[in-house]
Amino acid sequence: MKMKKILSLCISTALAISAFTAVPASAAVSSEDISTYLSSQTVYNLLPECDQTAISAILNAGSYEDNAELAAAYQTALEKTTIADTENYNIEWHEDFSSGISNWTVTGTLRSGSVGNNKTLLGFDRKNLNISGTEEYSALFVGGGLNSKSNNSISRALSSQENIVTLYFYDEMNNAGNSHFIASRNGGVGLSGDASASVYLARPSTGWSKTSVNRSKGWHKVVFDSVSKAGYTICYLDGTKLFEQALAGDSVSVGNNWGSAGDFELVWVDNVTVATPKTVADRISDFNSVAVTEATLTKMLGYSSKSASLFTSLPQCDRTAIVTLMETGRPYADISAFETAYQAALEKTTIADTENYNIVLNEDFSNLD
Repeated sequence: MKMKKILSLCISTALAISAFTAVPASAAVSSEDISTYLSSQTVYNLLPECDQTAISAILNAGSYEDNAELAAAYQTALEKTTIADTENYNIEWHEDFSSGISNWTVTGTLRSGSVGNNKTLLGFDRKNLNISGTEEYSALFVGGGLNSKSNNSISRALSSQENIVTLYFYDEMNNAGNSHFIASRNGGVGLSGDASASVYLARPSTGWSKTSVNRSKGWHKVVFDSVSKAGYTICYLDGTKLFEQALAGDSVSVGNNWGSAGDFELVWVDNVTVATPKTVADRISDFNSVAVTEATLTKMLGYSSKSASLFTSLPQCDRTAIVTLMETGRPYADISAFETAYQAALEKTTIADTENYNIVLNEDFSNLD
């Protein structure tokens, strides 16, 4: 009888504890709130679906106490998606055409228009893809008002071949039928009403071919990725891979080409970015610029010859001690200095402080039979 009472008491207690166990509080900003917020953002609604999906995924992976935190996270996600992932890439240059085209080489005759504040630029404000939220001027207008002959384009040099070029173009869907608009970097992406009024075109080297990407009025994203596969450029349009080919060329260009006369496709170009992969030296510079935490140290170890998994497997007291030592030792001149400092901090924490103690015995059991 006593055993039954004890058992009954245990079960009742367990049920009571279960009933009163606190449920973790949800974030103040819900996924529905995020969706509502995104639908209210002008630039977000202008972006192609591939960008919208990426931004939504980034935001839904985080948690936010209020709309101010959400707004800040949105701007970061927007720039990461449409310009560059600055955690892993350096921006070589970014062009929003707010200051004209002085950095570009012009081929043919371009006709400019008056756009705001008495500045003469190429474009119209109604097509501005304002990523930063502070741009006064518009995208580059490269159709309709150009010279009626072929080869009306602008180009800009690239300092290296290993980079990612991203740009956006706005298709007016006027289907003029007398020219090809092309965005090119070691192959190109384009459109032409006479070739196809329904899909976009690809030009890997010579000769146009139809793609599976349907034409639509609005902004579209072109990416030339010369980083992911060594020695090759991979071209994407709105997230769809179009082609890859052996790496060549040292410039990016946009314009209306191969026209005969008469009307041209109406196209705007904006938000052109060239990004290059960060080097180990860049990583060290980034590491030196922020306070050392377990997260930043783990990330930096991933770029070094040291084991990040060893660090993360240590007990909390050791990790905290190592972080403190690494913070004290900043800045680090190069990866060698970082690795030397980390090894010293690791041994001081897990073996002995040899500045103040002699090691009488250190057994790692590596010689056991």
